[in-house]
Amino acid sequence: MSLTTNVDVFKPPRRGYYWSYYIITSSQELESALAHPLAQTYPVVLMFWASWNEPCRVMMRPFRAMAVAKRRAAIFCQVDVDKFKDIVERYRVEALPTFLLLKQGMEKGRVVGAKVVLMFWASWNEPCRVMMRPFRAMAVAKRRAAIFCQVDVDKFKDIVERYRVEALPTFLLLKQGMEKGRVVGAKVGDLSTIIMANI
Repeated sequence: MSLTTNVDVFKPPRRGYYWSYYIITSSQELESALAHPLAQTYPVVLMFWASWNEPCRVMMRPFRAMAVAKRRAAIFCQVDVDKFKDIVERYRVEALPTFLLLKQGMEKGRVVGAKVVLMFWASWNEPCRVMMRPFRAMAVAKRRAAIFCQVDVDKFKDIVERYRVEALPTFLLLKQGMEKGRVVGAKVGDLSTIIMANI
């Protein structure tokens, strides 16, 4: 069974969305989807979010990127907390964003809030290449506590401008959408220090 060929788990997403990334449109849709054979085979990742919540907006791009990267291995869904109060109550969601990992309908993991480490990089930058291995090692070590993301500065000018990135590599630690730490340059020790202090 393949997620790319069996796309009837949910209604087709809006134009421009990947087949493995879904926006829940009704409580009944979620219920029937979780009972679908594919949802019994593949993990389902739910993101509880709201359009007015800044941490949710921060996490939207990484969430979509993960949905694309893992489109053959899991089903990713967004749940708008303002529209589906019953789903929010069922899963005891108390803060935003909240991410749930479900396997065969049972909760297997939960991440509350947005602890994010961003690495701004470029393939042509030597210090970035030097820092890639340590960054990935930290991402593995802290995979249950935070989300680590790489941001290619040549592709995402808007994000670069938003966070005022002026040198490479630049690392940002975000909590609830707010910057809590910044390291500029290939400084493994400094990056490790802010991560250990905040995550």
